[in-house]
Order: sequence, then C-alpha cells, then structure tokens
Amino acid sequence: MSKAQLFSIIICLLIRGLCCSAQTSNIAIPKFNDKYSQTVAKLESGNTDIDYREFRFSFLESKQYDYAQESFKLFDSLKKELFNQVEKRNSSKVVSISETLLSIDYTYLWAQKYLYQTYRIIGDSVNMKKYKRIELGLLTSICEGGNGHSCEACWEASQVYEEYFILDMLNAKRIKQTIAQCTGHICDNLEVKAEDGTIKNYFFEITKMLTNTQKKLDQKK
Repeated sequence: MSKAQLFSIIICLLIRGLCCSAQTSNIAIPKFNDKYSQTVAKLESGNTDIDYREFRFSFLESKQYDYAQESFKLFDSLKKELFNQVEKRNSSKVVSISETLLSIDYTYLWAQKYLYQTYRIIGDSVNMKKYKRIELGLLTSICEGGNGHSCEACWEASQVYEEYFILDMLNAKRIKQTIAQCTGHICDNLEVKAEDGTIKNYFFEITKMLTNTQKKLDQKK
C-alpha cells in the first residue's frame, strides 16, 4: 500500500469519526446535590443503569421540583412549542427545546422521546442510544406493576401527564377520568376508547403522588 493510499484511508476514518461523534448536551444539571440532581448528572454522563421508579419520585421530593412549579408557565409554553417544532420537523429546535424542558424536569417523557428520535434522524447514535434507554427506563418503571386494567394490576404515575403519555403510546383516546378507592391505595381510573374501537379502563396508582403533593403544601404553611 502506498503512502498516498494510507493517507487517504486515515482521512476517511477521521471524517467518519467526526460525523458519528456525539453532539454536546446543553442540559443544565441542578446544583442542589440531592438524590434527583445526582441522578441527572449520572444519566447525562451516560450511566443509564439506575432505578427509574426511584428517580421519578425523587424529582417530586427535590428542590428542582419547587423550581419546576414556579416555572409552570414557561414549561407549558415550551411543551407547546416542542410539539409545534416536531410537526415542522425542525431538528435543531426540537433538540434545543427538549434540552430546556429536561433542564427543568429530566423525567419529562415527551422531551426524552423526541430527543432520542431526533438524534436518530440526524445520525447521532451515541445520544440516540442514551436517551432511548432513559425513555424506556422511565416508561417501564411506570408499567411494571401489571397490565393496568384493574386496581390490583395498576400502573404507577408520579405525575399526571405520565398517564396521558402512556395512553398516547397505546393510541387510546380518553373518555373520562375518575378516582378509584382501591384496597390500600388510590388510583386514577381512565376510561378510554382503544385503538381497536373497544372501551377499556386503565388504572394508575397515584397514592405516592398525592402524598408528595400534600407534603409540599404542608411545607409552605
């Protein structure tokens, strides 16, 4: 092999390496040094082997949750803009808005989902794999209790939007939502029209969600 051929091969490999390198994340890691903040830092470093259920509920107990509540209007407007940019297929905007949302609430499934999907589209395999793993980890931690069709086999939500995210994944349309007093816990009972046209019910335990909400309210008194 000539020196010229070897040089050409090296250049091609360098170019391929640059094309496949991971885009730098602009997600802000909270500075509170609590369980939630530490886990965000761990996930952002690429270590996705965590207890995702514990992580979801650690957000509710964190100081970052208080900030998220104070930033509700901003978060809500960013959510709407995210869906708008997804519709427009504006990859750079989807990434930047998703990162801003996750800087406020790293457990927000819609942002995790669209971030991994966008990285797949633009060819960033490193970030695609990371955020796909995080989304699946969060999603699995909600649904691991059973099939969701009864109090006994309910799923567990830490925030109400998670219930609607799951329904969207199932292509189910919400008809009505009521509270179910189950043995030992409380559930949201969602009556839906399933993808096949049948009427079904999905139960999401909200006991811990309600307990944490009440705890935060008591702390403000």
